[in-house]
Amino acid sequence: MPSNHEEKQSVIIDLSNKIAQTKLILSEQFVPWSNGNIEGLYRKLLFSKNSLLGEVSQYFFEDYILWKYKYPDDYKKIQREWKGNSMTFLSRFVFLHPSLPFHYKRKAIGFGFRGYIDLAICPFPLPEADLNRKEIRDILFLLI
Repeated sequence: MPSNHEEKQSVIIDLSNKIAQTKLILSEQFVPWSNGNIEGLYRKLLFSKNSLLGEVSQYFFEDYILWKYKYPDDYKKIQREWKGNSMTFLSRFVFLHPSLPFHYKRKAIGFGFRGYIDLAICPFPLPEADLNRKEIRDILFLLI
C-alpha cells in the first residue's frame, strides 16, 4: 500500500566530465578522495592561533568537493554518520549538483566538542547569481 509520503528516488550524479575542465583539477592543494559511491577532491588546512607569547592553539579545516555521488542518499549518509575528530574544527562538504539550487547547512558534532560539519549543495556549472556565496567563496574560483 503506498504511503502519503512519496519516497525520493536516488539519482547518480556524475559531473566528472564537467569538473575536468575547471581549475580545481589542476589545484595542488587538493588530492583525490573517495568513500563508497562518492568521488571528489580533499584538502586539509592547518590554522594556528598566536598571541604575544607564541602559538596558543592549532586546528584543522577540511574541504571535500564532491562531483560523483548518489543523491540524496550520500548527502544524508555524510550528514548522519560523519564523526569528525577533536583536531578538526570544521569539515566542509560541497556536493556539486547539475540542477538543484544552492543550499547550506551547518551541524555541530558532539555539541561542537568534535567540531562542525558544513553541508552545501552547489549548482554546477555555477550560475552568475551564485558566484559570491560567502559559505564557499574561497573555492568558487576553482569551479570556473
